[in-house]
Amino acid sequence: MLGFMRRKVLQIVGPCWVNKGDRLMVEALQQRLSGAYYLPMPAGLNTPASKFWGPSNIGQMLGQAACRLAQVLAHGKPEVILDCSGYQFGDPWAALAKVQSLRLLMYQLFSGAGGKIVMLPQSLGPFRDRRVASVAAGILHLADLIFVRESVSRQHALDLGCPPARIRIAPDYSILVPPQVPDCPDEWAHRVCVVPSQRMIDKTPPEAGSTYVAALQRCFDWIWDQGLEPCILVHDTEDRPLARSLQESATRPLKVFDPPPRKAKGILGACRAVVGSRYHALVGALSLGTPAIGTGWSHKYRGLFQDYSCEECLIDRFDSDADLVERLRLVVEKSSRDRLVEKLLAEARNHRARTLSMFAELQNLLA
Repeated sequence: MLGFMRRKVLQIVGPCWVNKGDRLMVEALQQRLSGAYYLPMPAGLNTPASKFWGPSNIGQMLGQAACRLAQVLAHGKPEVILDCSGYQFGDPWAALAKVQSLRLLMYQLFSGAGGKIVMLPQSLGPFRDRRVASVAAGILHLADLIFVRESVSRQHALDLGCPPARIRIAPDYSILVPPQVPDCPDEWAHRVCVVPSQRMIDKTPPEAGSTYVAALQRCFDWIWDQGLEPCILVHDTEDRPLARSLQESATRPLKVFDPPPRKAKGILGACRAVVGSRYHALVGALSLGTPAIGTGWSHKYRGLFQDYSCEECLIDRFDSDADLVERLRLVVEKSSRDRLVEKLLAEARNHRARTLSMFAELQNLLA
C-alpha cells in the first residue's frame, strides 16, 4: 500500500468524454503510464464544448471535482499536468475563450507551485483572434514540453513566441490502443464506413455544409451501385442528429452504428474503406491499414494525410462528382486499394515507433 501511495500523480486535462477519439487518448495514457504513476479522474468536458456552461455539464463537473478531491486526499496532489486537448486552442474555438482563461489561471497557479505541464500531441491555431492568441500564448509559455501533431501547428506555436527547444512533432498517440475486433469481421469486408461530422457544417461556410451533406448522399448511392454496403459510424455524440438525418434521406436502408471507442476502432480496421470527417476515426482507419477518404475543415486533416503519404485521398471540394468518384475508386477497387494498404501499414509502423519515442521522452521528463 505504501508503494502505491508513493506513485507520482499525473492529472489529465482537456478530453471531451462524448468524443470517442478523446476517450482513446485517455485510454492510451492509462495503458502506458498507470503502472508507474497514479492518474486520477481526468478533468475534461462531459458534454460538447458548445454546451460547456449548461447546467448538466456544470453539475457533472462539480461531482467529478469532488471525486478528484477525494483522490488527492488519498494519493496526494498532482505533480504534472498532461494536457490532452486534441484541438481546443485556435480561432475555430473562440467561443471557448472564457473556459480557456480559467484553464490559464489554473495552469499559472499550478506552475507557480512547482508543477510541470506537458502539452501532449495536439493541433494548434490559427491565432488571428487576439483574445484566443493571448490565452493560448499564456498556456503554451507555461508548458515544459509541447508536442504538436504536424508542422503547421508547430509554426502557429512559434508565431506565439514559444521557444523552439520546447516543441516536438509527434503522432496522435491513440494509435497505441488496440482495437476490439468485431464478432463477425467477415461481415465488414464489403462495407464502407462513412463517419460524418457536425464540424463540417458548423465550422464551414453555409454553402459548404449543404454541399457536404449532398456529397455524402451521393457516396452512399455510388457504394451501393458497386455491390458494396455503405453504413454510418458515429464517432461523437454531437454527430447523432446528422447521422439520423442522413439515414432518413438515404435512397435505400442504411445502418447506423454507435459502438464504444475500441469497438468503433475495430470496425474501422475491418471494413473495406472509410469516408471520414472525424480526425480520430481517420487515425484509427489509417493506422490499421484501412484506406480512407478524408474530408476536413482544418489544417490537421491535411497534416494527417501527409503523414500517411496519401494526400490523394483527401477531398477539398464536394461539388465535383468526378473528383468524388475518383477518390472512392481509389479506396475500394482492389489494385489501388492493395497499394494503399501496403503503404499505410508501413507508415503505421513508423508512427508507432515515433509515438513510443514520444512516451520515452515524456517519461524522462516525469522521472
